[in-house]
Amino acid sequence: MNPIQTQLELSSACFRVVGHVVEAQLRFATVLTQSMMKAPFAQMRALRAAAAQPVAPLGKAAAPAPVETLAPKRRAAKAAAKETPPAAPRARRTRVPATPPAMPEPAVKG
Repeated sequence: MNPIQTQLELSSACFRVVGHVVEAQLRFATVLTQSMMKAPFAQMRALRAAAAQPVAPLGKAAAPAPVETLAPKRRAAKAAAKETPPAAPRARRTRVPATPPAMPEPAVKG
């Protein structure tokens, strides 16, 4: 291969890679821009869908459902907490110091 031709091929490969990167970034920017343009209209679509649902007439309104109060449940929970005996304190472990291994006495020649 000719040295000039090799450099040109490397240069063209680099330009192709840069082109693919720029194309991917432009696709991402396009999708992001489109979603930003559609975002304010999503609220309007939700409002229109809610307004399209039929509403009961004022004269024939249903009675509200009974609301449960939490007070009886709280009282029952407090009573159950009072009935349980307190837990016994846990015994603490004491650390036992490690004893060093016994060293053999050197043999004395004499």
